[in-house]
Amino acid sequence: MEKKRFRIAIDRKRCVGFGTCVDVAPSIFSFDDEGKALAPHEGEFPPQRLLDAAKGCPALAILVLNADSGDAVYPES
Repeated sequence: MEKKRFRIAIDRKRCVGFGTCVDVAPSIFSFDDEGKALAPHEGEFPPQRLLDAAKGCPALAILVLNADSGDAVYPES
C-alpha cells in the first residue's frame, strides 16, 4: 500500500468524538481520555485511508496538509 507524508491537525474544539476517523483508519486515529480524536502530527500514511477518515468527520475537525509543501490536501483551500 502506497504511503505519503502528511501533517494532520485536529481541531479539538470541533471534535465531538463521533469516531468515524477511528473506524475508517484505526492505524492512524485513536481517542484520548476525553473521547476526542488523536493522530500523529506528521508521518507517512496511506493517502486514501487518511482522506476517507478526514472526509467522514461530521464535525469537519480534521485538517490534512502535504508535509513537504504545507499545502492543504483536505479540506482544499
